Amino acid sequence: MLAAARAWHRCQGPLRTAVRARASKGDDLDELAKRLGHRWNNVERLRSAVSHPAHRPPGEVDRYKAKRFERFEFLGDRVLNLVIAEYLHETYPNEDEATANLRIMKLIRSEALLAVGRGWRLPSPPGFSAPTGSNGITADTVESVVAAVFRDAGYEAARDFVRNAWAPLLAEMDREGPPGKDAKTRLGEVANERGVPQPKYEVVARGGKSHQPEFTVRGHFDGISEVATARAAGGRRPRRRAEMLAAEKILRRLEELDKDEDVRKALRGLG
Repeated sequence: MLAAARAWHRCQGPLRTAVRARASKGDDLDELAKRLGHRWNNVERLRSAVSHPAHRPPGEVDRYKAKRFERFEFLGDRVLNLVIAEYLHETYPNEDEATANLRIMKLIRSEALLAVGRGWRLPSPPGFSAPTGSNGITADTVESVVAAVFRDAGYEAARDFVRNAWAPLLAEMDREGPPGKDAKTRLGEVANERGVPQPKYEVVARGGKSHQPEFTVRGHFDGISEVATARAAGGRRPRRRAEMLAAEKILRRLEELDKDEDVRKALRGLG
């Protein structure tokens, strides 16, 4: 009888530890939910949004949850782009598309997502001692949280949520004034930094009316190819505008590739 009682108590130790761990995670989620400032209809959406695969030990990644996180991240990226584009359209009505693209690029790049994520004090994955080790994971999670708010309460709630979370970055942008360097210049600087050939641009289609010509340009840079179309507007040269837009697309692709590589390195470090 005594031996059975001792065995029972030994079993209860790990069980109590597991229960406390689950309770701690629940408390952490509740605290994060409060910090985000959104009234959740279903807080489980937030749990899914912050469940990056890197938070699981190697060999224990739930493929269903990992796929759900990726879908949240995909949706959040699109919602964030729309909210920021709408804000810029309202706030800077006289700026052209190329300038707006420079602004949006700054507001959705990895550095901006990291600043927002750190403001939320997002939990770090286990095994990351250096803040830079989880940069890509934090950026992904921020996009995923935006999607969770959108799914939880709709576009207006997501718009208010993003504008509030990005308020310091938006204020800083307003103080700095119009962006200084255009996309082609910045892409050329990236080429110099990486020691690769300068980007090339080729006209692949021409159209429009004689007084309002339209150009479609394909930009090539270090294995990346992007197409953009621009029509003459406000006396601006459509070919140059198309080249600017193609360069901007390439810069955004590079940002995504850099972020993905950061995540891959971080995940490899867990193995």
